This record gives sequence, C-alpha cells and structure tokens, in this order.
Amino acid sequence: MSTRLPALGLLLLLLCPAQVFSQSCVWYGECGVAFGDKRYNCKYSGPPKPLPKDGYDLVQELCPGFFFDNVSLCCDIQQLRTLKSNLQLPLQFLSRCPSCFYNLMTLFCELTCSPHQSQFLNVTATESYIDPETQENKTNVKELEYYVGQSFANAMYNACRDVEAPSSNEKALGLLCGRDASTCNATNWIEYMFNKDNGQAPFTITPIFSDLPILKMEPMRNVTKGCNESVDEVTGPCSCQDCSIVCGPKPQPPPPAVPWKILGLDAMYVIMWITYMAFLLVFFGGLLAVWCHRRRYFVSEYTPIDSNIAFSVNTSDSGEASCCDPLGAAFDGYLRRMFTKWGAFCVRNPTCVIFFSLVFIAACSSGLVFVRVTTNPVELWSAPHSRARMEKEYFDKHFGPFFRTEQLIIRAPNTSVHIYEPYPSGSDVPFGPPLNKEILHQVLDLQIAIESITASYDNKTVTLQDVCVAPLSPYNKNCTIMSVLNYFQNSHSVLDHQVGDDFFVYADYHTHFLYCTRAPSSLNDTSMLHDPCLGTFGGPVFPWLVLGGYDDQNYNNATALVITFPVSNYYNDTEKLQRAQAWEKEFINFVKNYKNPNLTISFIAERSIEDELNRESKSDVFTIAISYAIMFLYISLALGHIQRCGRLQVDSKISLGIAGILIVLSSVACSLGIFSYMGMPLTLIVIEVIPFLVLAVGVDNIFILVQTYQRDERLQEEALDQQLGRILGEVAPTMFLSSFSETSAFFFGNFTADCTRPVACGLIVPRLLLPFVSCFIVEYRLLDRSVLAVGGVLCPSSTEQLLPALHVQSGKEKVIWSLQRLNEAGSLCQEDSLHTVRGHQHSAHMTASSSTRHWALSSVPAVHTFSLFAGLAVFIDFLLQITCFVSLLGLDIKRQENNRLDILCCVRGADDGRGVQASESYLFRFFKNSFAPLLLKDWLRPIVIAVFVGVLSFSIAVVNKVEIGLDQSLSMPNDSYVIDYFKSLGQYLHSGPPVYFVLEEGHDYTTRKGQNMVCGGMGCDSDSLVQQIFNAAELDTYTHVGFAPSSWIDDYFDWVAPQSSCCRLYNATHQFCNASVIDPTCVRCRPLTPEGKQRPQGKEFMKFLPMFLSDNPNPKCGKGGHAAYSSAVNIIGDDAYVGATYFMTYHTVLKTSADYIDAMKKAQLVARNITETMNSKGSNYRVFPYSQEWSVRGTGGEQGRNRGGLGTADTAQRHMANVFYVFYEQYLTIIDDTIFNLSVSLGSIFLVTLVILGCELWSAVIMCVTIAMILVNMFGVMWLWGISLNAVSLVNLVMSCGISVEFCSHITRAFTMSTKGSRVSRAEEALAHMGSSVFSGITLTKFGGIVVLAFAKSQIFEIFYFRMYLAMVLLGATHGLIFLPVLLSYVGPSVTKAKRQTTQDRYKGTERERLLNF
Repeated sequence: MSTRLPALGLLLLLLCPAQVFSQSCVWYGECGVAFGDKRYNCKYSGPPKPLPKDGYDLVQELCPGFFFDNVSLCCDIQQLRTLKSNLQLPLQFLSRCPSCFYNLMTLFCELTCSPHQSQFLNVTATESYIDPETQENKTNVKELEYYVGQSFANAMYNACRDVEAPSSNEKALGLLCGRDASTCNATNWIEYMFNKDNGQAPFTITPIFSDLPILKMEPMRNVTKGCNESVDEVTGPCSCQDCSIVCGPKPQPPPPAVPWKILGLDAMYVIMWITYMAFLLVFFGGLLAVWCHRRRYFVSEYTPIDSNIAFSVNTSDSGEASCCDPLGAAFDGYLRRMFTKWGAFCVRNPTCVIFFSLVFIAACSSGLVFVRVTTNPVELWSAPHSRARMEKEYFDKHFGPFFRTEQLIIRAPNTSVHIYEPYPSGSDVPFGPPLNKEILHQVLDLQIAIESITASYDNKTVTLQDVCVAPLSPYNKNCTIMSVLNYFQNSHSVLDHQVGDDFFVYADYHTHFLYCTRAPSSLNDTSMLHDPCLGTFGGPVFPWLVLGGYDDQNYNNATALVITFPVSNYYNDTEKLQRAQAWEKEFINFVKNYKNPNLTISFIAERSIEDELNRESKSDVFTIAISYAIMFLYISLALGHIQRCGRLQVDSKISLGIAGILIVLSSVACSLGIFSYMGMPLTLIVIEVIPFLVLAVGVDNIFILVQTYQRDERLQEEALDQQLGRILGEVAPTMFLSSFSETSAFFFGNFTADCTRPVACGLIVPRLLLPFVSCFIVEYRLLDRSVLAVGGVLCPSSTEQLLPALHVQSGKEKVIWSLQRLNEAGSLCQEDSLHTVRGHQHSAHMTASSSTRHWALSSVPAVHTFSLFAGLAVFIDFLLQITCFVSLLGLDIKRQENNRLDILCCVRGADDGRGVQASESYLFRFFKNSFAPLLLKDWLRPIVIAVFVGVLSFSIAVVNKVEIGLDQSLSMPNDSYVIDYFKSLGQYLHSGPPVYFVLEEGHDYTTRKGQNMVCGGMGCDSDSLVQQIFNAAELDTYTHVGFAPSSWIDDYFDWVAPQSSCCRLYNATHQFCNASVIDPTCVRCRPLTPEGKQRPQGKEFMKFLPMFLSDNPNPKCGKGGHAAYSSAVNIIGDDAYVGATYFMTYHTVLKTSADYIDAMKKAQLVARNITETMNSKGSNYRVFPYSQEWSVRGTGGEQGRNRGGLGTADTAQRHMANVFYVFYEQYLTIIDDTIFNLSVSLGSIFLVTLVILGCELWSAVIMCVTIAMILVNMFGVMWLWGISLNAVSLVNLVMSCGISVEFCSHITRAFTMSTKGSRVSRAEEALAHMGSSVFSGITLTKFGGIVVLAFAKSQIFEIFYFRMYLAMVLLGATHGLIFLPVLLSYVGPSVTKAKRQTTQDRYKGTERERLLNF
C-alpha cells in the first residue's frame, strides 16, 4: 500500500494545473569584499531586472536558457563576469563532456541569475555595507541556503563522474571535489563547491537536498542531460572515456590458464614417470630376452652372457662394408697421413715452425692497436634492427633521451605512528612514521643540503642548479625535485603553517598533506591554509611517486619517503655529461657520509651501478687470478710424467705447460687482432670469457697429445720426428673433430633465416652474453659496463593475438573487446615488417621486411662478436697446437732425452742410464685396469643406463619449470649500498613504469577524420587510439595498463574552446595572451559561435597548437600544455604540420620479471591493434609502445627526457624512468632462442662429426644424443639450484654445448677407430685410452679453477658461474666417461670390414698387429 502513495501523488500533480511561480530575487549586484578579489552579493528582494545589452553575449555564453524576452535576471553584468571567472577551472576539465558541463552550468546559473531565486534560495545571514563610491547603504549576503533537488544533484554527478582529466590520468572530480574521485558523490561534491574554505566561494552556501518542498521552499529541479545525450545539435554525447554507459558492458579478461594436471598431479611429472617406467620395462625386458637367446644358442650356462665373449661367437659386431665405408676409411687415412707428415715436418724444423708461428701471432695480434671496445649497453645488448632497438632510437630521435636520476628512500625506524584528529569533525587519521613533522623537517634539511652540494670539474664549480631539470625554464628556474616536501614548497615555514586559536588547530600540515595527495595539481588546498600543492618546479608531485609502504591509496600510512632529483642527460655532449657525473659523485659521497640517527636512507645515483660494477671487478680480480693460476699450475705439473724422483726436474714439463697456456692466450689475441683489423668492435665478453672457454678446449687437446706420446713406445729404427708424426696422425683427427665441431657450433649456431611470409621475423639468437669478470647485465638498469641483452623482432608460428583486440561491432557504436587466444610461442608478430611506414622515407629505417629467405650472420652485436671471436680463437688454437706446440713438444722431448732440466734447459741432470721410457701413468692404469672393466660389467651397465635415463626423465619433467628472468641484486657486491636500495625499492615503491604509445610521423591531425582516429573526447571514434588505451586500462590486472592515457589533443581541444579563457590573443598584434594577463585588449582566439565551438581544423589547428604547447598552467587556465606536452608533440616545418607524438599512461605495479614481460607483450599488442584499426581507416602510420622502468630500477643510462617540461602527467613520471622494453624484449623469445641455438649448434656438431668420422652416421647420432642429454640435464640442475633462464644462463648453455664436445668426441672417435672384437671391448679400449686424458685434461683443469669461484664476493659468480660451470663439468664428465661408454657398448656402430682391413694394413709387420689379432 505504501508503494502506491508516491505514484498517486505524482498522478495528482500531473492532473493539477501547472503552478506558475512568481519571479523574485534574493540578490542583485556585488557589494563588499569577502576576501582577496572575492565579493559578496547585494541583498535584493524585488523582481528581476532587465540585463543591459552589453551582457547579452555573456548570457548566451554562460546561461543561454535565460536569453529570452527582455532578459530579466537577478544578476548584473559584473556577476556574470564573476561567474565566468569562477567557472574557468571546472570548465577546463568538464567541458569535454558537454552534458556534464551543461548540468553544472544549470546549477550555477540558477543560483546566480535565476529570476525565480526566491523559490529555492534562502538568505540566512547578512551584514550592512556602505558603498565607498556612492555612500549608499547596502546589505551583504553572507550566508545562504540553496535548495537543490536530490534527483538533479544525482543526475549531475552521474553525468560527470567518469569525465577524465587527460593531463593527469585521473578523474576530473578528483580535482574538483576536494577528495579522491572514488569517495566523491553528488552531495559532498556540491557541498565542497559551495564551501567558502575552498578558496573560490566568497561566502558560505549551504546546499539542502530534497525532491520535495521544504518550509515553502521549492528545490531547484531543472531538467538534466545524461552523459549519453546531446546538449544541442552542435555537440554530441560524451565519449566512452568520459561516460561509462556509452561504452556498454565492461570487458572481462579471459580466465587464467588452468595448470596442466593429471590425476591432480603435475602433468609433466606424471608423463615422464610413466615414460620412465615404460622405458625400464622395455629395456630390462629386452636384456632378459637377449640373455635367454644367447644362453640357448651360443654359450653354456657357465659362460658370461655378454658381447665380451670370443669374437668368433659375437659376429653381430662385424658389419659388411657399405658404399660410404671405403670413402670414410679413405678420408680417415688421408687425415692420418696428412697429420703424420705434418707432425714429422714440425719436429724436424722446429725453428722455422716456431718462428713463423710467432710471426703469425705477432701479425694478427698487432691488430690490437686498432681495437675499439664497445661499452654502450644499447649497442651491446640490442640488435640494430630489433623492434625495441629501432623504437628506442625513434623515440630518442624525436623526443630526446631520458633523464639521469638520483633517488633516496628514507625511513624513520625510531618514530612511531601518530594520530591526526581533524577539527571540528572527522574520523581520526593515522600518519606513518616518516610523516611526523619533526621527521619532515629533518628530511627537508637533508634535501636542502643536497641542493647545496657542489662539485668541481675542469676547475669549475658544478651545482645542482647547473645540471638539474628545470622544465619551465627560463620562466621558472627551480629544479625538479620529486619530494613530499614540494607539497610545502620545500619550505620550513610552509610546513609549519597552521591556522587555529589558543585551544584548537583548524588546519595544519596534516590538512594540507591530505588535500595535496588527492589534488597534487592544485594551486589552493581550499582549507584555511590556502597553500598550493603544485611543486615549485611547475608540475604536480604525485603521491605514488614520493611515498612508499602504504596500503591501497591510504597515503597517510606511508612508511617511507622517496626523493628523486632528475639530472639532465647530455646525450651527445661529453663535457656536460661529465659535469653531471662529477656532481653525482659528490652526491654519493655526501649521502654515504650523512649521519642522522632518526633516518635510515637507501639511495642510488645514475652512476652507482657502473661504479659498483667497477669496484666489484677490482675486488674479484684476485679471485679470478687465483682461478687461472690454479689451472695454469695444474696444467704445468700434470703434463709431466715423473717415473722416478731422481728424474723429477728432467721429466717435469712445466715449461711445456706454460708454452701450451701461452698458445691458448695467443690464439685469443690473434682472434681479437684479426677482427680489430676488420673494424669489428670488441666487447668485454671477448676479453674475459673467451680465454676461459678456449683454455677448456685447448688444454684437453694438449693432454691428449702429450699423454699419448708418454704411453707410446718408439718403434725400431723410428726417429723422434717419425714417432711424433705417427702420434699426431693418431690424435690430430680427434683434436680436429672436437675443435672444428666447436668452431662450427659457434659459427653456424649464429646463423638464422628470415621468414618468407610478410612478417618481421626475429633473429632467434642468444639474447645476452655476459663477461666473466665484471660485465654483468642488471635486470633493471644498464650502464656503460653492464652488458648485454639482445632485443629481437619476434616470429611466432601464428599471428593470433596475445592481448585483447578492440574492434567495432557492425551496426553498433559500442566497443567490443575481443579476446583472442594466446599465441603458443608467447611471441608477437608484427605484420608488414614492423608496420612499414608506407609512403614516408623517414620511417624506412624501422622496416625489416624480407620477401625471400636468406641466410646471414646474426646482426646482434654481442652475439655476433662473441660467436665470431670464440669460433676463430678455438680454430687458431688448434692450428697453433698442431704446429707450434708440436715443435715445442719435440724440443722438450729432446731436452728430456738429453737429461736436461726443465726450465733450466742448459743444465744437465744426472744420467741414470735408463733414459726416457714409455710408461703408463697411474691414472691411465686406473682407467684401463679398474674403472673401465668395472663400468662395463654386465650387472653395472643396466644400472648406469637406468640411472642416467632416470635423471634425464626428471630433467625433462622440470625443464618447463625453470624460471625466466634475472634478479637485479645479483650483479652487486655483497657489501654494496645498492643492494639495500634494491630491497627498499621492491618493498616500498608503489608506482609502475610509464608507457608511451607513440604515433609515428605522418598522421594528419588537421582533419576531423584524423582527429577522430586519435582523440578520446566527444565526437571521437569509439575505437580511437586514446579510447583503446582507455579500454585496456579497464582490464588493468590483465593488460598491466593502469590508467587512461594523457592526451595532448583532447587537452588542446579543451584549451582552444571559445568557452575557455585559456586561448586568447592580443587584439592588435594577434600574439598569444596568457590567461593570467589582465588586459582588455586580450580577446578569445575563436568566436563563440556554433562554428567556433567546433574543433579547429586545417591551418587553424596548426595556428593555435604552438601557443598551447608554450602556455604554462596557471589558476585561470590549468590546461596549458607547456609542462605536460611540450615534448610530446613534434611540430615540423616552421609550424606547418605535426610530426611524431606520444600518449602516455602507466603500467600497473610490476615486481617480477614475469610481470615485466607480460606487460610488454600486452602493450605491444594494444599498439598493434590500434595500428590495424587506424590502417583500416586509411592511416598508414604505426603506433608502438615504449616504456621505461622506474628510476634506477630500470635499465639504461638515458633516463627521463631532456626536452620540454615536466607537467601534469608526463613530467611527474618521465624523469623517474629508464628503458626496460629493450631489455625485456629478449624474454619474449628466450625459450625459442634457447631451443633454436642449441639445436643449430647440435646440428652443426652432428654434420662435422659425420664427415670427420668418415660418414659414421650412427656414431654422430650417439654423440649428439649424449650432448643433448647433458644440455637437458643442465636445465634440471638449474631448476634444482634455483638458476633462472636468462642471458647469463643462456650463454652458459651455449658454452656447455661446445665444451660437451670435448667430453664426448674423443671417446666416440676412439670407439669407432677400435677394431676389437666386441662393442664392450671397443668401449673399454676407448675409455682406457681417452678417458684418462679427458679426465686429467678438461675435467680436473676446469674443476680446480671453478671451485675457486665459489669464494668470489659477487653473487653472480657464485650462482651463474660457479654453479653452472660446476654442473657443466660434472655432467660432461659423467656423461662422457660413464654413460657414453656404456651406451656405445650396447648400441655402438659395428666395425666394418673396410675399417678392419685399413687398420690391419696400417700396423702390418709391427708389434701391434699381434695385439690386434690376439
């Protein structure tokens, strides 16, 4: 029954005749001064008065609804002017939604001028006033009640609540409501606007909300317009960005990927467990079947069942000669004969060989005088034609490099939380420890002290003022300082400013802080303090940049203060850059030595990482030196075979070992010199990593050669040169196999193909290469000595999108969010070769199209350099070993045979009459008599296979669980102050990095069509650039786009609108007249006509745009674009047309590498979709995202922007950022790159092995399978040991592929060369003869050097070098010396008749013939 009463009342109201209200005013004209330039209105209770014709234009502009009849109103012309002046600020922010501003104007027009004022206005307080000019007695209206319909208030709020402030990426109501937009509603918004404490209202107006009459007062309930309605024929509905109901339903992100499970367990574990069990069943079942078969047909029950039985029985290991076998035998014979002759020649002519070797080394090494070391991080870790590299270069070219930053994170551990009690009412507000006033004063003292730091460079004093960023210079020369103290104008007096009496404090710094965190752009905090919030440098200080450790948006709970000093980064001016670095050095020293028991400070400067890396390099030099010294000492001592103590000094080979080491180092020097001759820049990787790599390869060959000689017995009538020639003929092919396999792996592993389809195909190559000592890539920051990430254009197998794509559904205006499934490769494929900018030469450098497939060396500088230098160094080392080292070995043997002492070769030792005798070392005898027979026992071989396959199965199961990324703190010394900063950064900072969506040069902004493609306001396309970014921000948890973009074009349209007071010209000169200038000759730029209210087009668009970009924000016009957009827009050709521009927003908070990678993927795909949308409408220009990481949490040395000013949106963030897209681009394809590179390396090893082993296909397959197992097991170790897949580990994996050849190739070739009667016998012989050399050579040598790395101060050495190198050596040794012989004993290739015949012919007539036929 009760629900029917309102309906019945409404029906009666409609049936009754309309009530005609009498016209009566409550005021007319202005009287006394309230404060400042604000005046009271004069009380007047008569009828409305006709407005003079001079005021008609104002009425038509402000309140067109009153322009009828004789225009009788309750206001005069001055009141209309005051109304226009007071509404300038809301006009600038709300006029982008016409219906919103229409409702707001209705509220104020009815208040100011309505002829029916007395119906809804009630004067509650007045005071007498005597006009000083006329001496007339008047009455000031001091307080007033305004009866407003609740429905009207709600409708007005609903029409305005979504309106964006493009320059600050916030809701406009957040700037106009006196509180955060999320807590603003209809009533508190209107109450705030009418509160005289806001600094705008001259007296108190108390709004009373009701839809029903109260005390004979009829609330103002005029008709409102919804934001989806047009106000008139000229304007349209508000845009989707400013009116959510226009957008339709909010897009929903796709559900997160469901973990792949089987029976509730991880699917990979289950699959590999089942696979392993199946393998064991088949393997042991097969063994049992073979055992039964052999027992039945071949031997008695007492005979061991194995291929160790007599050769006549085990006929299965003898194969017929295939067509390739004679060719293989001939090739092997050719190699043997060639190396035999060459070895004999080197021994006979040592002087000649050594001389020409030295000449060759000197000639090649002399190229080092032309050496050019590249330390530019971008050049090192980004491919010149990679997407991120080209986009960075494009951005820097058009918008300038980013600022350098110095940042402090300050905590107050000894201060507790305090409670602020607002007066006269309001809930208690807790304030975090660093927001204590005394702490703030101490922090301000510190900040001022830093501003006063002076440095000296070139006998000149350098201050912060000389190098800082002053965005509004020369009008405002204050340095940009992003600090909470800038809310208080960096002044102790403003911080102490308070209003109160002897009993209460009405407003103080708490009040000001709470307001400024809601409206950082405000020039008046609207409290009784009326202090500005805008920073002294002319830009806003966003709270999420200067506060840390708070929850949600409760900035008052902050537990840390963040202060950032942006410093100009003089990109191409070395002298100015060094001045900035000199000041930074003094800054670091000052903060290091600053003492305050109440403050805990974490800090960093732009140069900090570079300084710490240099310090780390020096601190670890001793560790690295010990590592190399241990390897050198071991090599020198282990080469000698001491038979008797009396011959210790004779039989030792220290000098030969040193010579071998020098040959290794010479090969590196030759490689460096040759490429320096060619002008190829050198990286620190080559200097620091390649010696370690070449040493591993070279030492193994040296041990094989020397130990083979030591075991060999010279034949009768055989000279030394013939013996060494014969030995070299035996071992050189295996040395050639390993060296050439590794060389090919480095060379061919660096080849890649372009795609045939019209897609920019990424060069899938290793993305980062890290130097061994000091050059380490920091995940978030890259400086001159921190290397190397490699960007690459991505090439997935599908063009399906990773991110929501926006398109307009046919026949509908709303935007549909189409979520397309993720590309399986997680890659991005840019069509048309990075969207070739068609028709414009300026963008041609950004194209990467390929119409035909071609092969070419990777253009990634770091990978290219490392691969070429390493491959050439390994090959030169092999050449020097078979020439110079063989000659030196011959000389050393002659010395030994003449009983001359090692090192002191001129001194003869005692002659015991025995001379030099061939003998087997203890290690060789151990392998031959103990290890090999035990390993190849019948009962142990199946266990070995089962264990290794089990380990392989486990590694496969966890390979997809290896994390991707790199922990930034690993790059720093353990005692570095930067580590503390990194910890504080992750714990306290709340801001995500900014992201710039760049629209390339060429787009036409002067046409309505071109404007609609880009803008986000009224009349713009529903799938415009700004609108699509806005829609992406609606799915912030999915897209990592946190806010609507700052849009220069939308702010420009608001600025130039004739209703605004921003765009004005001097009537006589037509020069720009700033809104703050009071001059009657200043007139609006465009007429207040229907045509004038339209957006400017053509020449008119370009006429006013430079004025907008040079206008500084002020209280009369907050839309001035100098601070916010001066560097966001390139104006070309003497203000003829607009070039490249960007639209900035922010990523959400990104903490892990996965967050950064995903954020980049989503931003790239948002940009791609925008490009496709614009292209479908006739625009041929690309949009791409470009982002930087916060402060020094980012990567490269070019932070912030050196052009333009810091302003309402762009500035507050830009200087806080560093490039991170270029670094994280590597992770988009690092899995594909890893698979591709390792596969190509394995493929090249397979081909080389196949050829050198004489077309032994099965041997090549077995060796490559073993190497592949080592690589897969490396991933298992990485997962177990917490080593992530990144640039460092990828390089180590590539190295492990090459080093694994050393562990496997010698055993494999020895097996294929053996003519023993069974596979087990051949495996035992191969392991006995080569196993000891491999173990004593590469295994023990590298093990001794690697263990020392565990004691390095740097975590990078301990994790990525000690752990991975140790795993590399242990896995290589166990697979090469345990698994591979057992595998060969089961499935090794058979001995062909051709190979047996060749072997018999070679040893015919010698003692070995008897041994072979035994």
